[in-house]
Amino acid sequence: MSVNLIWGLVVCMSGVPDTALSQGTMCNGRTPADAIVTLAENMKTNLIRVIIRIQGDQDSEAIEQETSAFASSLRRAGAVTAEPISGQPLVVAELAKDELLRLADDPRIVCVTRDEPEAAD
Repeated sequence: MSVNLIWGLVVCMSGVPDTALSQGTMCNGRTPADAIVTLAENMKTNLIRVIIRIQGDQDSEAIEQETSAFASSLRRAGAVTAEPISGQPLVVAELAKDELLRLADDPRIVCVTRDEPEAAD
């Protein structure tokens, strides 16, 4: 993941109230399960790289612990990669379709979006 994309997410996310994000703004008004199913249906390769937003109304230390634990659980479940984004309730993960679809039932997830690389200049 490029540094610019990470910083763009951090800047964007820090300016949006948590309640707006939890109501689906990041997922274009769709539920996390709907967003996950759409991502899975549109996969063109065996793996997809996604950004997962989990619930994060606690302080930064608690967010760090929760995202680290969530990333670890994804890796144990078979994710190729799963890393928290420091200070944010976000985890970047590379998942197979079955692993992605299993996320639809996780109540901690607020949204899942595809991690799209920036276009080359």
